[in-house]
Amino acid sequence: MAWRYNPFTGTLDRVGGSTTSTPAESTTQVVSTLKNNNGGSIAGVTPVVVDNLGGIDIIDVASFSNKTLGVTTATVGSGSNGEIILSGIIENVSIGFNKGEQLFVSKSGGLTNVEPSVGVNGFVAGDALIIVGEVTENGTTPANKDLLVNIRFIAELS
Repeated sequence: MAWRYNPFTGTLDRVGGSTTSTPAESTTQVVSTLKNNNGGSIAGVTPVVVDNLGGIDIIDVASFSNKTLGVTTATVGSGSNGEIILSGIIENVSIGFNKGEQLFVSKSGGLTNVEPSVGVNGFVAGDALIIVGEVTENGTTPANKDLLVNIRFIAELS
């Protein structure tokens, strides 16, 4: 089973295919393929939001509204379609964070391991606090890292 974002209803609809599970984590991967409407490339392992046109854009924590969130699995060129994970595991990621660290959306829309709060790393009152997930050990090659994506809006900073 796979899921696709429906921009007309704002929901995720089942579209057939298969469910990808990681036995060690028992995590179902929810994946969607959407168009990059950003105007530039979006790097792999970048938190994104589904925009009003049903495409993806980098999250802006200053003007975030409760929309569907995901993480790119690879670089998505401007105007190109790319795969995003709404929840599940992105395997063998090359990121500068340690296993066990919880990751958040940074002020610039990337990843940070520092929990956002007012006055830290440019965050101000009203910015969104969004958890992306956790860096985990790869089940096949323990020296490698996976990103367990469980991206969700937590609160507006005050």
